[in-house]
Amino acid sequence: MPRLAKLRYLVRREKHNIRVFHEVLRSRKPDIVYFWNLGHTSRCLAVLAKQAGFHTGLFAFDLGLLADDNDLWTSQSRLIMVSPSRLAQALFLRMAGILIARPTAGLPEFDFVHCPTRFLERKLKHGALRSKSWEQICWGVDTEKFYPGEAVEPGKILFTGQVAEHKGVHILLEAFSQLVRRHPISTMQLTIAGPLLDANYKRRLDALVEENGLADHVEFTGRVDRADLPDLYRRHAIYVFPSIWEEPMGIGILEAMASGLAVVCSGTGGSGELFTDGESGLLFRSGDAQSLAERIYYLFQNMEKTTRIRKTAREAIVNSYRWSLTVKGIWESVNPKSQQIQKLKEIPVLHA
Repeated sequence: MPRLAKLRYLVRREKHNIRVFHEVLRSRKPDIVYFWNLGHTSRCLAVLAKQAGFHTGLFAFDLGLLADDNDLWTSQSRLIMVSPSRLAQALFLRMAGILIARPTAGLPEFDFVHCPTRFLERKLKHGALRSKSWEQICWGVDTEKFYPGEAVEPGKILFTGQVAEHKGVHILLEAFSQLVRRHPISTMQLTIAGPLLDANYKRRLDALVEENGLADHVEFTGRVDRADLPDLYRRHAIYVFPSIWEEPMGIGILEAMASGLAVVCSGTGGSGELFTDGESGLLFRSGDAQSLAERIYYLFQNMEKTTRIRKTAREAIVNSYRWSLTVKGIWESVNPKSQQIQKLKEIPVLHA
């Protein structure tokens, strides 16, 4: 799409969203406007709600709100401003923003923010997201979809997520090659399920597979439909989360635990907050393939302990991470605030 046409589309979309959002606020008159993560959504909506006098809340489960790339208007503005040759486009976008009454404020300010991990809360605060209060509320898993299946061979290992360097997939392959040499059984199988982000990185992974003779033991599935994930988990015994970067949370960890898998995790960022090391999962040193191989081998050698970990992991999800508990936590946080706002509305205003 030509750049000018792209900008026109952006202005039309933003104008429509702002108009509809104002209509909803006027017709519904909510006590609180609660935003769900605001990922790939115009941040200006939260600013508009605040400017209109509404109390605002946010459930944040990643760092997307801090990234300009996740707000199309802001990202296009940045691209234009770094290129002097696009001055006309910058003026077009600036004037269009004024005409459609789009606020120019940066990050919105909230009355309260909910986060699933303490790490994510710290990162958002460090990233200059402002809120009057912060609360930790668990991320939920649908335990009726993600549940343990029949027993599978212990050598069935699974990774889900983006196939990218920051996810540490190469670390997993290096560890797996050590396991195959140490534990040479035909049932050893590693499934790497997720979208490929970098063709060069995939060539690097393919080289690792070839160099270590793993072609019969490693499968790259590509992107997996959401509906097919529960069955994918149930076909495996061990779930590895080898991420190198500081993960805000780790949805795959919770889904794997709900499915009764033994989780082996690097523990970066907030991922290590989701289970208890040695009880409902195992930690390894981030970026260390040997450490990862040793933790997986420990599970192979201690099947009674592995069974307890898998059982405890499932119990932890049922007791603390069900979607109903997430909804309950949000409601118990939001409802008193809403009631307080309603009481304030009932107080008559005295005019001098």
